[in-house]
Amino acid sequence: MANRIEQNHDSPDFEVVATVLWHIWKTRNNFVFRRQQPDPIRVVNLALASIWTAQLSNSDGRGTGYHRLKPDDLWRPPDPGFLKVNIDGVFQLEGNEGTMACICRDQNGKLIDGLTRSFVASSALQAEFQALTITLHYLLEQSKAHDRMVLESDSKILVETIQGLRSTPWEVRSIFAEAAALLQGFSNLQIRFCQRGANFVAD
Repeated sequence: MANRIEQNHDSPDFEVVATVLWHIWKTRNNFVFRRQQPDPIRVVNLALASIWTAQLSNSDGRGTGYHRLKPDDLWRPPDPGFLKVNIDGVFQLEGNEGTMACICRDQNGKLIDGLTRSFVASSALQAEFQALTITLHYLLEQSKAHDRMVLESDSKILVETIQGLRSTPWEVRSIFAEAAALLQGFSNLQIRFCQRGANFVAD
């Protein structure tokens, strides 16, 4: 939090402080009762994602341009009883590094969980497939193999490859093979394409 305040030269409002404190409490409980090691950066990122998601969900669009988005560019909540996971992978052109994020929300748009990671990559397509593989690993670690979930990505190549609508690009064959093996462990997971606007929070 101190780093973010220093970068932005601004003090956080009450909503930010309260949300960060709540995530600290949740992380503390996970450490005490589940022996999950705390990650301070992830705590702050999840808190900020929670606030941003709530702002988008409650926004009337005034002054943001949000109301001018097409219907396909809006995030839509999953059906009751489902969780929606949005993923995105980004390749850094100046190096051999990729980053990814996944955001998990319920039918009310409430943030349930999230994840960010950095990894070695050599293209944007590799970053997208790595985002999928890392997310699948994480969901399995969180015992969500049998939860009813919808996973969305704004990479049409990724989704069409998974759906068997195109052959696997050569540069991601090994990554996709790992993802395909992981997918076998899920019983109620749907994977769909979404427009970039609908993937805004993960993006």
